[in-house]
Amino acid sequence: ALRSFLQGNQAATTAFIKQMQNFAAVSPFNLEGVLKTSKLLLGAGQNVNKILPELKAIGGLGAQLGVGSDGIERVGLAIAKIAGQGKVTSRELRSIFTAFPGFQPIQALADNLEGFGGSTQKVLTAMSKGAVDANSAIDALIKGMWQFPGAATALYKQSLLLAGSQETLQDRFAQ
Repeated sequence: ALRSFLQGNQAATTAFIKQMQNFAAVSPFNLEGVLKTSKLLLGAGQNVNKILPELKAIGGLGAQLGVGSDGIERVGLAIAKIAGQGKVTSRELRSIFTAFPGFQPIQALADNLEGFGGSTQKVLTAMSKGAVDANSAIDALIKGMWQFPGAATALYKQSLLLAGSQETLQDRFAQ
């Protein structure tokens, strides 16, 4: 299935899967969830080179907030829907907020999209007109996830804990 996303290129598919295995092995998330989320993002048209950085940001915030693989997958699905629709909607932002309680996706857009100056009202108005494009919104959301206090180092820290270590060991043995 991944091969079709990577234009049938066996070497690219193998390299991509290896990247996902390595990511899963050093994160507290299982390989199945990482591959499922990456397939969603690829299927929505995300650039293959952006998948790993996006997964790291999503995973880092999820780890910081104590969210498991299910929450990570829900956020990946919401981002894939944004990419597939070509614009951001309140439904997907609500999904992200619900999966990641404490993270304010509308504020992340307001802070990281050019021209909004931190105003959530301006973002909501632009969204209601369909004027917030998917690529800009996803980049702003990912940047907001990285900026969330503790998210940048949370994956590493959680992988050292017992639950994270169990996932890491399972993923290492699965390779």
